[in-house]
Amino acid sequence: MHLLLSLLPSALVVSRCGSPRMSAPSTFAEWVDAAPALCDALSAGEEGVAERLGSAFATSNGRRGFFATYLSAPDNSVADAAEPPPALLEAIADAPAGPIASICVMNVAMSAATECGHLRNGDADAAAGSALTNKRAVSLVRALVQGQESGPHVGRPSFGAVEQSLMELKQAVDMRLKKDDMFSDDYMNSWTSILEMWKYDEEMEQAIAAAIERCRGAEEGEDSAGMARGDFVGLSAQRGT
Repeated sequence: MHLLLSLLPSALVVSRCGSPRMSAPSTFAEWVDAAPALCDALSAGEEGVAERLGSAFATSNGRRGFFATYLSAPDNSVADAAEPPPALLEAIADAPAGPIASICVMNVAMSAATECGHLRNGDADAAAGSALTNKRAVSLVRALVQGQESGPHVGRPSFGAVEQSLMELKQAVDMRLKKDDMFSDDYMNSWTSILEMWKYDEEMEQAIAAAIERCRGAEEGEDSAGMARGDFVGLSAQRGT
């Protein structure tokens, strides 16, 4: 399983205009339950959706709950567009920089490693789900990195924090793959301890490294060295795992 958990219902209340709406979510499960309506609003280009997303992005439960659905729900076609919805970029620009950057980059890393694990275990359906999540997560982070260089959000702290977090993840993965001293003051950052905690192996870290390169503009399906996604399962087969 990756990213999505079971859903819990939220209570209905009456809005000021008299129509029913969902009560303000607070738990992770309630935000997962509320996320499809936010995705639909993004797809329809509804007014005010950036402000509604702002409420989600203000809390850890809201950030995790929204992205669990936005990135992983197969029918959320708005996440497959060539560019993220402007309202989503606006909400990210206004969100707390550190937390929103961390979850955007973490979604890239976790889905890449999870896809690798599913391929290794021969679970094609689960691997396809993780691949979809990773493709969408990479597309979003790539847009945020590019948005730091041009467009209406240049100079916004959240966009810069995404680029910085991505580079710190790259540094941590590179050092682990090179077997360098992970506890050198030159290399320690938050991703160093996170990767250690997740206990990802070398093959998973190679998958993360490839995803980072796609975030930085490499062709979809390949990293800068030309290794395609399918090569990772080939490595597993060669190792007899």
